[in-house]
Amino acid sequence: MHEAKGYDKSFNDGTIKEHIKMKPDVEIKGVVTIQLFDEKGKLEREIKTENRITDSIARMAFMDYFCCRIRGNPWGVQYEYNDDEVGSSISVKDSNYTEQNGSYSYFTAPFRHFFLTDDASPEEGFARAIKGNIIGWADKSRPYAGSSTVKGTINLSESFFTESNLHFVFDFPTSVANGTFQKLWWCEMKYDSTTQEILYGLRPISRRYKLDGYTGKSVNIQAPTNFTPGNYNTYKFRVFKYNNKLYVIGVNISTGRICMAVIDLDTEEYTEVDLYTTMGLTSSSYRPSAYLMAQENNYVYMMYPSYSNRLHILNLDDNTKTEIILSDSYYNLIGKQIPEIPSNWYSSIDSYLQNGMMACKNGRLYIPLRYYNGSTSKTFILVCNPDENLTKTALYDLSTVGSPAGPFLTSAMSLDGYDLKLQSRDADTWFVCNGSYTFITDNSFNIIDIGYRDHTFDYRYFLEDTPGCAIKKYYVPSGSQIYQWQYYWSIWEPIAAMTLLPSPVTKTPTNTMKIQYDFNIQRVDPFQP
Repeated sequence: MHEAKGYDKSFNDGTIKEHIKMKPDVEIKGVVTIQLFDEKGKLEREIKTENRITDSIARMAFMDYFCCRIRGNPWGVQYEYNDDEVGSSISVKDSNYTEQNGSYSYFTAPFRHFFLTDDASPEEGFARAIKGNIIGWADKSRPYAGSSTVKGTINLSESFFTESNLHFVFDFPTSVANGTFQKLWWCEMKYDSTTQEILYGLRPISRRYKLDGYTGKSVNIQAPTNFTPGNYNTYKFRVFKYNNKLYVIGVNISTGRICMAVIDLDTEEYTEVDLYTTMGLTSSSYRPSAYLMAQENNYVYMMYPSYSNRLHILNLDDNTKTEIILSDSYYNLIGKQIPEIPSNWYSSIDSYLQNGMMACKNGRLYIPLRYYNGSTSKTFILVCNPDENLTKTALYDLSTVGSPAGPFLTSAMSLDGYDLKLQSRDADTWFVCNGSYTFITDNSFNIIDIGYRDHTFDYRYFLEDTPGCAIKKYYVPSGSQIYQWQYYWSIWEPIAAMTLLPSPVTKTPTNTMKIQYDFNIQRVDPFQP
């Protein structure tokens, strides 16, 4: 119990009467105990420490079990928390919170899957994906007896649950989870229910909160002019962000010339730029398309399907250009630097580039190309300097790209076989869209965020990482002339809890391992003093 002070103040005579209330301390604490045994079953090592339940889960618990009920939801269902329904009729509440297709809105279970990784970074309040190589894992809901060398099993005979304590016990035999780990995680994954082994990523969030912090917006654009960008035949516009402004670069439907819209995100001011004039272009054949544009800071790099031996660098600070004359067409220069591509396929390269989207980082262009020739299908990312030869600095073959150790081959393979769209996320990571999902990868395109998201992006979007468990998505609807801009958030189920151990733990094939995880919940009886 703790003291809570209050007062009663009279503004007539200035008297103040204080009073003290005793308030209960309700606490949830997680404690983990790791035990390693030798071949004879003798205990060799024991580690015990507390965990951290993430801030995001604690806040969701508040919304689920406190805010939801106070606002009048009679079912306690995580559906919509809408202030407009406070005080509304019972029939309205029943209509809004009735069963959906025969069952209530889906509740996710963030404390379902248990992971051991080699990550040693500090614990954080808003973790969105497990970090590090996965050394072992287990499902607390289903015992496992397969042949995986990574997956352990819940020990139901030793696990027990009371009102004040949830005691989970996981067993890892000699053949499982061998390696060194230092971080433990709780989260809910989507995985193959048949094998119980192949993991696909974090489960998308089921909660839909109406919070001011996640309120989207849609703004209409003024009537189109001869300088309004849009989609012109096969030439699609591209959206970039710089200095808290959106830049939409495309071709005007009426003039066929390059132009740009600028949207100030602070003031919502909308302006248009005649890039054909400011860049000093001499032919309307200088028409960029989304897949041949990339941006870093104030520079936008553009190549042209109809003028294939030019590379222009647009400076967003003054809307002027630097011109680089390529020694050959961009598709020939790309083909020559990928050894597996024969010269008779170079003419096909541009058509295979069109479904991808290049990007820029550290002054280098990153060009994704899906190569399909007979029985050979591979996705490459060519990294090159923006010079006359598009000089190669690196080449990634995504048929050999890696992923965190453990059962994540399926996730890694899904980057090879699609036309990739790239956007730099920060200095060390990328957003990479394969057409169905968005991954986070490192600079070598190894998947580091295996909790990939059920959302995608393309030329109409700009993704912005935000603190917490959301990505802010700026979006300009596609059309012959842009007519609107908007933003909204994609939210997902975050990591539920994590435990950084005092020191690394190494399990070998001579060890068995038992991990006990206790959630101690201080129960408060509302009917007792």
